[in-house]
Amino acid sequence: LSEVEESYTVTENYCQLLIEKDGVSFVFSECGDQLCVKRGKLKNQGDTMACVPEKVVVILKSDGKEKIEKN
Repeated sequence: LSEVEESYTVTENYCQLLIEKDGVSFVFSECGDQLCVKRGKLKNQGDTMACVPEKVVVILKSDGKEKIEKN
């Protein structure tokens, strides 16, 4: 996510994901319960969400190159 300069969408198995610099969210799914859309934005390493009916899973992982800011 640290390399995302502009927001964009990805469609996979009838789900639409919004990729932004500060996170990833399901913005549309054809599933009935909409739990994936209601989950909100995944922001932190290890955050996970799945749309089981559509067989789409998102897991935020680190590449080990995070920037550490010191105040």
